Amino acid sequence: MGIYDRNYFQGSSGGWGSGPSGWPPVIKSIVLINIGVFIAQLMITRPPTIEEVRDNSYGIEKEYDFVEAYIEDLQSGDEVRSDAAELRREAELAYHEYLADMVIASPRVSVIQSWLQLDTEKVMKGQIWRILTSAFCHDRHGLFHILFNMLGLIWFGIALEYMYGQREFLLFYLTAAILSGLAYVGLDLWSGESVPAIGASGAVMGVLMLYTCHYPNHTIRIWFLFPIEMRWLVLLYVAFDLHPLLLQLAGDQVQTGVAHVAHLGGLAFGFIYWNQRLRLAPILDSVQKLDLANLLRRKMNSNVKLHSPDPGNGRMRASATDDTGSLDQDRVDELLIKITEVGRDNLTEEELGILRQASERLRQKKK
Repeated sequence: MGIYDRNYFQGSSGGWGSGPSGWPPVIKSIVLINIGVFIAQLMITRPPTIEEVRDNSYGIEKEYDFVEAYIEDLQSGDEVRSDAAELRREAELAYHEYLADMVIASPRVSVIQSWLQLDTEKVMKGQIWRILTSAFCHDRHGLFHILFNMLGLIWFGIALEYMYGQREFLLFYLTAAILSGLAYVGLDLWSGESVPAIGASGAVMGVLMLYTCHYPNHTIRIWFLFPIEMRWLVLLYVAFDLHPLLLQLAGDQVQTGVAHVAHLGGLAFGFIYWNQRLRLAPILDSVQKLDLANLLRRKMNSNVKLHSPDPGNGRMRASATDDTGSLDQDRVDELLIKITEVGRDNLTEEELGILRQASERLRQKKK
């Protein structure tokens, strides 16, 4: 337990400048990575394809609607044309020219963002890394998205990194990002929609909630003017994000440009982490030890030698001694491994007798 966990420290302000001077390394690294990715989003781009413009832009008319409307306009003139086939070809040519103009007018596509953004359809096809990598992308057409996310991480994360330590805080942040991404994917699957999402907001919301749980009475100033305690700020965020989510769950089409369910996923994880006193580093260590144990077991199993069948009765040789009466160590090792896998109670009397014989010989050697 660190000093920030003590009851007498809970009324402290925390936040910017708390703990030792300077930025802690995890927050510094996260901020620098986000800035680096943002610059790459700006610089590494390509023109959009016609398919991307047609599929992703709501202002683009579908070909059938465009062609029919174009033909109707032509036929409404003073001279009604009877050459229907030629008329349709002319309308289709006009549609493709219209698409080409829209490609020129459309913004360029960020190659980095197309690789990293959270796209539910692509996640369901196996590109699961997007659930995490989307938390390191931001809207390249403005600065406020990345600015507010990084400021929130710095303001509220510094005290938490000093409190929990570098490794634990990093695991918390990445887990918050993953769970908020999974919440977004879940809502997409529920609603049948698939609008790509980017941003660290879900992970930062997890940081905001955990900070608020430790410092609920800490007061900040919105736009440096309006004072508000952290607990009321978080409550406002919950209300702001929950309202459109409930509308979506009820079947309404909600297009706010904000991943509200990702925010709520991060907030929920931050609260559960604090309320249940979770620690992710020991869990990760346990998983790693479990994998090592399985690896060692597989290695041991691969070294077990199979005995050739007894030509006399066609069964595997079960004796622990060879023809000279010496101990067959391979057979004993095989039975010891079997105990670790199925338990001693599942051994036959013959196998138990082999182990008793081996144990007796071992005692005699010690004497």
